[in-house]
Amino acid sequence: MYKLINSTWSVVESKYSDISGRALLYYDPIGSYKFYLSLTGYTDYVFFLNPILFSAYDVYMTKTSILNASEDYEGVAVIYAPSSFANNNATTFNFIISSPDGLLTEYGINLTFPHNTTGAVGVNAIGSQLSVVVNVTNATAYERVRLDYYYISSTTGRHNFTYWLPIEFNVSASDLTFLSNKNKTYGLGIFERILIVTLTVLFVVGIGTMVGQPIPAMALGLFCFGYMAFIGFVPLWAILPSMFVGVLFLVWKSGGY
Repeated sequence: MYKLINSTWSVVESKYSDISGRALLYYDPIGSYKFYLSLTGYTDYVFFLNPILFSAYDVYMTKTSILNASEDYEGVAVIYAPSSFANNNATTFNFIISSPDGLLTEYGINLTFPHNTTGAVGVNAIGSQLSVVVNVTNATAYERVRLDYYYISSTTGRHNFTYWLPIEFNVSASDLTFLSNKNKTYGLGIFERILIVTLTVLFVVGIGTMVGQPIPAMALGLFCFGYMAFIGFVPLWAILPSMFVGVLFLVWKSGGY
């Protein structure tokens, strides 16, 4: 607390506040006073009281930085690109971190992706750009790239963050047809594929029989069997017994025996 004495501001009291942020000062009601407040993490504040009208004042100070571990980064800015990756393609990943107040002591990134991982670190107090090559190979539709990054602040310590970035697949409409996927088993074993085809054919034949058309239904079932073998979903030997029985049934119903 300063007092105007002989046209000069002179320090008359200097105190620390208590846990509530308050301090007790003594003054002359007819004097002119200037107050200087200082607190680590806050902007210095100067204000005047002339005259002093009340016995107590609440004075609010402004923080110089947001001291928390939230995504506000306590004044630390983060930018990265790209935000997605292409399968079977090498991509340069750029990560920029900056601290205008020079609060950084260390920072780093780590990217985990199918069949590999990569990372980088930096120690510049105001930040820098970290660049790594991410080579995603043979990823599945359920896999993603995991980005872990951290920074260590000189005021609040270590902060950790994690993001999941998608992997894109270049797929055209023609790649989604059954014929273009010939001989693809979609990860299913031979038993599962035979069971799926058999149940499908039984459903088709059953519906046809229920409506009084067993012969067309049986022919449609044989067509389904043959088509599944043609596209490579099941091997031909797996459906030959069923097809042979079906052909004999059709011949018998048509009067061939």
